[in-house]
Amino acid sequence: MYYTIMKVLVLLALIAVWIGYHQSLAAGNQQRAEYCETLTRRIKCPRTSKYRLYNNRCNNLKNPFYGAANTKLKRLMKARYADGISQPPKSVTGAELPSARKVSLEVFKDIKTPNQKYTQAFVHFVQFIAHGITHVLRVDKKRGCCNENMQLDSDRDEGCFYIPIPETDEIHEGMKCLNFMRSVTNYDMKCNKKEPKAPADQINKATSSLDLSNVYGVDKKNVRNTRTFKDGQLKMDKRRDTTWPTQEKNTKDVCFNDNATQTCYTSGDNSINQTPALSVIQILFVREHNRLAMELKKVNPQWPDKTLFQEARRINIAQFQYIAFYEWFSSVLDEETIKSNGIEYQPSGSEYINNYNDTLDSGIYNEFSAGVFRLFHTDINGNLRIVSESGDIEKELRMSDYYFRPHIIEEIGNFDGLLRGLMSQPAEDYDESFDPEVRSFLFKFDKKVGSDLTALDIQRGRDHGLPSYNDLREFCGLPRATEWKDFKDHIIGKNIAKLKIVYAHVDDVDLNVGSLLENPIGPETEIGFTYACILKEQLKAFRTGDRFWFEHNNPVVRFTPNQLAEIRKSSFLRIVCDNTRNIFTVPENPFLLNQNRVKCSDLPKVDLSLFKE
Repeated sequence: MYYTIMKVLVLLALIAVWIGYHQSLAAGNQQRAEYCETLTRRIKCPRTSKYRLYNNRCNNLKNPFYGAANTKLKRLMKARYADGISQPPKSVTGAELPSARKVSLEVFKDIKTPNQKYTQAFVHFVQFIAHGITHVLRVDKKRGCCNENMQLDSDRDEGCFYIPIPETDEIHEGMKCLNFMRSVTNYDMKCNKKEPKAPADQINKATSSLDLSNVYGVDKKNVRNTRTFKDGQLKMDKRRDTTWPTQEKNTKDVCFNDNATQTCYTSGDNSINQTPALSVIQILFVREHNRLAMELKKVNPQWPDKTLFQEARRINIAQFQYIAFYEWFSSVLDEETIKSNGIEYQPSGSEYINNYNDTLDSGIYNEFSAGVFRLFHTDINGNLRIVSESGDIEKELRMSDYYFRPHIIEEIGNFDGLLRGLMSQPAEDYDESFDPEVRSFLFKFDKKVGSDLTALDIQRGRDHGLPSYNDLREFCGLPRATEWKDFKDHIIGKNIAKLKIVYAHVDDVDLNVGSLLENPIGPETEIGFTYACILKEQLKAFRTGDRFWFEHNNPVVRFTPNQLAEIRKSSFLRIVCDNTRNIFTVPENPFLLNQNRVKCSDLPKVDLSLFKE
């Protein structure tokens, strides 16, 4: 009997592996089919619909695939590959570039340095933004690069681009290998139409617009899985009088829980489970959609489910765009840069901004997604506070204990407590220091040590063939450095000395390394010249390349002037207050420290009666 049971269990395990593998294969085949369509298919766009498609096709009517899901990341500069096509870059001396982990250890520090300006909400909201606009799949990973003891696996996958661990690494003593799989490129798609041999480009599975695709999904199947098809609502489960996203069916493939009964969420993107902080922010926008749909039904009881869903989605996206630009990005760049580059305006409540540009490809720049947008990882504080309504710190969560283990947020008081903590706890400084939780214990799961986010970011830049720091400096208008002292215009001497130790030549310095070490461009911001240059280009694409941008005056898709004035009353704080049970006071700015507190009841509200048909 015992052996029969064991055989059945082994058989079930094999079936689960087979199903998981073929589901992954099916997802890859779908992405391949959709990418190949962009090379061969002409599509007819719905020109009279005010609702954006889930995959963002037809956002641009002249070029329907601009900014769509499953299209190439675009580039500011020519890719830097060793063979000109796809092989990771080498030093200009012909040798291999230094190990990304070695660069991390030599150039950056493993200490906590509290930020004096920004909160944890600032850091994790940008993570939420990032997961909605970039999702680059990895080459099929059956084995990976390293075994469970972090030694190089002799039977490693073809897409393996492992990070060697130097012998001087005290944290990973005796270990040789950090896992790293290469990103899927256009050449991995193997489309029938032969593409000309040119530098490889990575494929972005997400949409490139600020459209909450991580909440709603990027294809009809994904969206169907998240909808109830009743009253415009997204699927939610009710537990302890509170609504939560539904349980993921393939828990083992998505989360790292102790048992199958623990929470693992389904949403437009599985990153909802990555950290407790990301979970609570994404759940806020899921709940906000349902709140909007419920209120719109009161205003327009005649509307069918589809209209309620699309209108709630449209308003939710508009609110998110307003928060992203007028609350988050405005706290990153100085006022002069924002105004002079058309990133933000100061319109009257109902005034449209007519700067849509249908010649602009609204896609994501590789130098942005695999490059400078990752630099905010230095701001991550690896401990998450749970704070009471009176402001007392009740407990702290070590982030590495809860990667892809979101169940902790459903314990009584933790959801609201985490949000209070995010809006009051200091982030880490934007500098060469990284919290050990992300630099030594990333995704450690049940092991003693984990990976290094700093090293992974450096390696990802090389995998994507990003231009060097010196290349981007020159692109942005700075003199090209020919010797180390030429970096002194934007990097202090002690950091140049570190670079000189680890890199053989000024042209070898990785974009993600050099740009992080730059001095701030002004007292109002943390970021340096090169980062600001790349960020400005991407922000222009977000706003002026999006036909559905909430402030545009396109007669087909626009809000009415009165509705637009209401959208401009949106705030992250209002969404927090409307979608939590026991938060009654909040800081005036959730992204900045040392703010006066205000009552939720005193915050402006979007008046949905103006959406009556």
